Amino acid sequence: MSTFWDILGIEPTEDKAIIKRAYAKKVKKANPEDDPDAFQELRQAYEQAIEYADDGTSPIKNIGNSFLKINYKKPKQLQPTHQDLAYKLQQTIIKQLKQSEIEACLVFHQACTIGDLDNLAIETEFEKTILKTLTTIEPFPAKLALAIAAFFQWNKRTKHTSCPKGLNSVLTKIAKHKQQTYAYLKSVNMV
Repeated sequence: MSTFWDILGIEPTEDKAIIKRAYAKKVKKANPEDDPDAFQELRQAYEQAIEYADDGTSPIKNIGNSFLKINYKKPKQLQPTHQDLAYKLQQTIIKQLKQSEIEACLVFHQACTIGDLDNLAIETEFEKTILKTLTTIEPFPAKLALAIAAFFQWNKRTKHTSCPKGLNSVLTKIAKHKQQTYAYLKSVNMV
């Protein structure tokens, strides 16, 4: 049984340049009109060798001096879960928050406008993670909390039983901040 390496006339390699040179050398001698099966076999051998070089798919196994064909694939990288994506967004916002609350608000706004929160499962996970963060972070980022509260319409949801854990605490802190801001503005005769 010949392997695609045998057909190409080279040793197993992940070097695409070697694979391409071997194919080019063989394809010059192959005429698809004279022997279409041999030409197709050569093309398939080339494609398998390139696939092997691209992603580590090894359709051969070396046993002694012979090569046996097997089907082995490198494990594929897992797709991130909704929790992973929500956590990553939350971490990005927190990182920006350490620099500036306005920057964190801009990151949140950008996530909303480019569609990072279009998926309901990601939105729900993000709401849980950011709400938990807002209940513990000091100093309390009132501007960011207001932006997030507006997005999730938290002020309307307090009347329903589907209120996420910690929501009332965050809304209380927002209200307290608004009162402090109003009191300050009143003390400097701005209202």
